This record gives sequence, C-alpha cells and structure tokens, in this order.
Amino acid sequence: MTDRTRPNSPSPDIAPLLNRLHRTDALQFARTLPDQSIDMLFTDPPYSSGGLHASTRAQSTMQKYINTNTKTVYEDFESDNMDQRSWAFWCHAWLAEGRRALKPGGLLVCFIDWRQLPTLTDVIQAAGFIQRGIAVWDKTPSRARPRRGGFKQQAEFIVWASKGAVKANDIYLPGGIPMRAATAEETPDRKAARAGARGRAARAERRGCVRSIRWIGHVPRCCERCRAALGGV
Repeated sequence: MTDRTRPNSPSPDIAPLLNRLHRTDALQFARTLPDQSIDMLFTDPPYSSGGLHASTRAQSTMQKYINTNTKTVYEDFESDNMDQRSWAFWCHAWLAEGRRALKPGGLLVCFIDWRQLPTLTDVIQAAGFIQRGIAVWDKTPSRARPRRGGFKQQAEFIVWASKGAVKANDIYLPGGIPMRAATAEETPDRKAARAGARGRAARAERRGCVRSIRWIGHVPRCCERCRAALGGV
C-alpha cells in the first residue's frame, strides 16, 4: 500500500463536485478527487459473485440476477464478470484511491454479499484501512431467496473501516438493520401513480358510483359517470 497524500498540502476545494450526480466510471472519478478531501466513502460495488461457472459469470447482469417473469428492464452494469482474484485486484484499485481522498479518520462503508465478504475484508486491510466491524442488512423474510435444505439468503453485509483512528462521538448504531428491499413497483414514481389512482377512485365513490370499482393494472374502472369524473380513465 502506497500513501501518496501530502500532509502539509492546502485544503482542497471540491465545491464544484458537490451536490451533483456524476455518471462516470467510479475509479476514474475517484482519481480526480483531491487528497484528504472527503469524509466518507459509502459504496455498494458490483459483487461479481453471480454464477458458479465461467459461462454463467460471463452473462449480463440482467440475465444473471433478474427472474425470467420480471417484465421491468434494468440497465446492465460492468465489473460483474470477474473471478474472485481479479475482483480483489479491482477493489484494491478504487479502495486505495478512496483512502487517499479521505480525510484522516474518514470512514469506509461498503455493502457486500456472503460470497465476497472474506475477500472484501482482506482487500480493505490491504488498501490500508483499519477494519472496524460488520453490520447486517436484514432484507426481511418477504424479500429473501428461499434455499431448499438450508437457510434463506435473507441478508447482506455492511463492512466498515476507517483511515486511521476514528473520531470520538456519541453515535450508537445498531448492528442489524431490518429493511425490506424495494422492488421496481415500489419506486417513488410508481407509488405516486398508484396513490393518485386510488385517490381518484375514492372521489368517484363519494360521488355516488352505482357499481363497485374494479382494479385492473392499478387503474380504476367503474361506471360511465365515474369514468367521466375521473377524466376518462
């Protein structure tokens, strides 16, 4: 591990980079960050753990991770076709840049699955971080993958580490975080659309709908009077 930071360098100005979404290669972006300029590296990198064989591992992320019955189309992402050793080298590259950009005492928080957890904890230390612990993200039973003859794959892990000593504070976080992972149908735009449809249906009922409302694809259908009141839906 090589530390290229300059202890007496002036405080960098990263204001132009703040409060923006940067759609770019994360490693290339990390290399543009000034030394000792950020407080935390919070990341959920590609795990590159899907597929037991080389042919499966080489598939797109949509093919590997999305159920065949899912109609929603997700964008594929790169860096998810490596074997474990290559993945470790790749992680070391961006972790080393992240450590350089972190201020002394800065934190690394990284999500990972059970397959790559041992490799990640090794490479975090190889990059110069001090490993501090592991928390559990419990996705709750409704979002867990069943496994015949074994435990449900219900959790992922949150590895956290620091650049040097952790600053003293009075924050106490839980070691387990139960939180259901949202599906495509639960994104804010979909929720808003369904809430609007339900609101229109409720107003139609208050106007004296003479038929019960049927729900087809989250769109209310009722009598002609209510359909007119709902704007023709």
